[in-house]
Amino acid sequence: MEQAAADAGQDRPAAPPDDATQPPDHASQPPQEQVFTLLAGKWTAQAVSALARLGIADLLADGPRTPEELAAATGTHAQSLHRVLRAAALVHVFTERPDGTFALTPQAETLRTGVPGSMRAFAALIGDDATWRPYGDILETIRTGEPAFDRVHGATVYEYFARHPETGAVFDEAMTALSEESAGAYLGSYDFGRFARVADIGGGRGQMLAEILRLNPGARGLLLERPDVVEQAQPLLRKHGVADRVEVVAGDFFTEVPPGADAYVLKTVLHNWNDADALRILRNVRAAVGDDRDARLLVLEDVIQPLNAWDVGKLIDIDMLVNVGGRGRTREDWERLFTAAGFTLRLPEGAAAWSVLEGIPA
Repeated sequence: MEQAAADAGQDRPAAPPDDATQPPDHASQPPQEQVFTLLAGKWTAQAVSALARLGIADLLADGPRTPEELAAATGTHAQSLHRVLRAAALVHVFTERPDGTFALTPQAETLRTGVPGSMRAFAALIGDDATWRPYGDILETIRTGEPAFDRVHGATVYEYFARHPETGAVFDEAMTALSEESAGAYLGSYDFGRFARVADIGGGRGQMLAEILRLNPGARGLLLERPDVVEQAQPLLRKHGVADRVEVVAGDFFTEVPPGADAYVLKTVLHNWNDADALRILRNVRAAVGDDRDARLLVLEDVIQPLNAWDVGKLIDIDMLVNVGGRGRTREDWERLFTAAGFTLRLPEGAAAWSVLEGIPA
């Protein structure tokens, strides 16, 4: 009787477990499957990036839709779009429903345009030909130490963005969104309120500076950026209600940093550059500080954690290596760089990986 029931059951698909929608626990997989899952990240990254570029999350904001409806709205091939959506749903970016429609998930919500914490621009940038194709040449970068981006595109990142302003705009939007997301952590870990004039050096559209001034209404600011970037700063500064307190300066931090500030902020700037270039920037800040012993250099960046400690900065460091020729730095690296530039590093022992590194004029 039991064998007959078992034989009959072979004709029916097994019922999925209660947690069938959850990916397998990575640590419990055999080593080969763990490596396969890691390498498959290429597929999911491009799937999510493509869906972000198509604006699928925005189209689902009012409710679930079929792949056919989404394809008609985006001018794409319905079956192909369905397959990419299905793959993204595997990692919880969108969800496929029994009625054949797809809907938003909390992860997919972050791909909507203009929502707090939006990752749409960053997702689009990750899959863009400009930043994706250099990874095919990573082996040569490992051999030579030279960024693949320059070889592949025949230009540095910033030269490329100047020639392709549409890609440069996506980059600036992505960096602004990430800055908005990370600003709270920095503002919560350091007292910016003691400075009357804050200079944001290489501050993009001014997101971090706007947050500092918004929380400190008595302070004024200065934003130094490339000419093609600072012209986009005013709308953001007005949005935060601080435009009347910010002097916007188009310039080059490799040439000169304006003097007269009490604090010079470099937020995720120096990891874009090798040590020689980072030192040039810091020495220009030191020249701007001059004899003001109370002025401070504030570097907002990752401090690469030792040995096998988890630190997403170790992954970002690979992107710096491949695309811009920059690098992440350990505490010892930062100490050497600050000292060479004429600053003493102040950073509490055991500080978080992403920290405010305070430089005191030496």
